[in-house]
Amino acid sequence: MQDGAEEERSVRVDHVTEPAARAVTAEPRPTLSGGSDAVASIEHRIGVQSDSGRRTVLSLVGGSVVLLIVAMVTILVAGLAFWRSSDPAPAESAAQSYTGALGEPLRIVPVRSVTPGGCKGSGTPGRTADDGCFTLGSGGMTVTMVERVNTALRDGRWLVEVRFSSADTVAFRALTSQHVGKRLALVLGRTVLAAPEVSQTISAGKVQIVGAFTKKDVDAIFTELTTH
Repeated sequence: MQDGAEEERSVRVDHVTEPAARAVTAEPRPTLSGGSDAVASIEHRIGVQSDSGRRTVLSLVGGSVVLLIVAMVTILVAGLAFWRSSDPAPAESAAQSYTGALGEPLRIVPVRSVTPGGCKGSGTPGRTADDGCFTLGSGGMTVTMVERVNTALRDGRWLVEVRFSSADTVAFRALTSQHVGKRLALVLGRTVLAAPEVSQTISAGKVQIVGAFTKKDVDAIFTELTTH
C-alpha cells in the first residue's frame, strides 16, 4: 500500500509538474516574437509617415510659392493699369512744322518806344490794343528762309518757334549782343507779334514768339509765315 501510494504521488507530481514547466518555458516566446514584430511594424509605419510628411510639406511649400507668384503678377498688372489710368492727358501735340522759304518775311528790329493803347496815325500796332503802339528803330534783320518753324504747347502756353539758318544765326547773335537790356520786336507784316527784352547775347539760333496766344492765334501766325 505504501509503495502504491508513493507511486501514485509520484505520478501525480510528474503530472502536475510537466504542464507547469511547459507553461513557464513556453509562455514568454510569443511575447518576444510578437514584440519584435510589433517593433518592426512600428518602425515601418514611422518610415511611411515620415515620407508622407515630407511630401505633404513639399506640396504645401510648392502650392504657397505658386499662390505668391499669382498674387504678385495680379498686383503688378493692377498697378500697371492704375498707373496708366493715372497718367495726365498728353498735351495737344504741335502738328504744324515747316522748313524752307517764308511766305511773309519776319523782321526783327529794335524798339524805340511803346505807347499804351492802339496806334493813332503812325506807329506799328501789336496784335491787340493792350500790346500798345510801337515806334520802331532802324536796322535789325529780316528772315526769309528758316531751318524750321513750328507751333508748340510749352508749360500750358502756345507759341511759335523759329529756328534760323546758319547765316541768320550769326546775324541774330550780333543783333542781340548789341541790344542787351533793350527790346527787339518780331514783326510780321504790319503787326508786332512780340517785343521781348534781350537779357543776354543769344547764340542758339532760334527764337520763340510767345504771348497770350491761343491755338487759333499760333495757327494763324504759322499760316501767315508759311503761306506763299
